Amino acid sequence: MQDRNQGVAVPRLPKCPSAVLLRAISFARSKDVSMIWIDQECVDQADPIDVQNHLQCNHIIFQQAEYTIGLLNFQLTNIRQFGTLVLLN
Repeated sequence: MQDRNQGVAVPRLPKCPSAVLLRAISFARSKDVSMIWIDQECVDQADPIDVQNHLQCNHIIFQQAEYTIGLLNFQLTNIRQFGTLVLLN
């Protein structure tokens, strides 16, 4: 991560849950993908201007992505929920 004010790399803890980051990295490695995008990591959620700027160009990010995935944070409990997810494909 680059500090916007000084252009210096500043280490920090991830903002997203560690399970999300690990799953994204694992998937990227399995597909030999060199870059990942996680909104919580790439967009400063506390900065309304940054959020708005990214909302304006999200379609470009997703169109240029080799893979687009969403991680569920809940367990599917019935076949209807699964069917709904299948329809999103």
